[in-house]
Amino acid sequence: MAGYNVLVVEDEDLLRANLVRRIHQLDLGFTVISDVMDGQAALDVVHKQLVHLVVTDIRMPVMDGLELAKHLFYTDPNIQVVIISGYGQFEYAQQAMHYGVKEYLTKPIDDEELRRVLTHIKMSLDTHWEDIAEAVKSLSERTTEHLVEAVEYYLRQNYTRTISIQEMARQLNLSSEHLCRVYKRLRSETPMHYLTGLRIQEAKRLLLQNPEADIKNVGEMVGYLNPHYFSRYFKKKTGMSPSEYRSAHQTNQT
Repeated sequence: MAGYNVLVVEDEDLLRANLVRRIHQLDLGFTVISDVMDGQAALDVVHKQLVHLVVTDIRMPVMDGLELAKHLFYTDPNIQVVIISGYGQFEYAQQAMHYGVKEYLTKPIDDEELRRVLTHIKMSLDTHWEDIAEAVKSLSERTTEHLVEAVEYYLRQNYTRTISIQEMARQLNLSSEHLCRVYKRLRSETPMHYLTGLRIQEAKRLLLQNPEADIKNVGEMVGYLNPHYFSRYFKKKTGMSPSEYRSAHQTNQT
């Protein structure tokens, strides 16, 4: 992702403002979208906005940082949490580790330590969101392949009758534009080209299997009601007219 949203939770106004300023100055791809005084206010922000990282003090009124980390762990574990602990509060930071907190900062916060922690968090977030993007891409590709397979199945089942893109799209609950665009992207041809190939392949089989069958009837059996169209498409695909194809293959078999 291009950048990540940060929520800073600290009950001391000066410390909170200072931390917001320093996060922005580091320019590591984090944007502080909100800063609040306690855990309950933090949850209100999380419910309304997309938050990737929460940087929170431990001791605060209303809801402390430990309770906040616990709540986020059970309700939105995708949010990364960094705990800020003061002198003598290390045991609280250790408890926070049980709730998915992987990093903590000790007051007074050192610039290099802040950089190290945020860099580590960014690497973790990058990996997480890349995995999600890959999963979405994979799902999209599978879904697209299923759509194409559904189109081809429909055409195999209905090639003997007149078919329009609009009718097929309606049967598959798709727009004709989306159907054609997706199919061509995966198969490098249009659904109607696939249909033509299907019909001509079946016509070739019928011509040889039924040597006495009328050419016009063979065309109708594969969905061409107009014999002129049948002959034209057949020759375009095979280089021969239906009668020439039949004669050539009958000669080869004798």
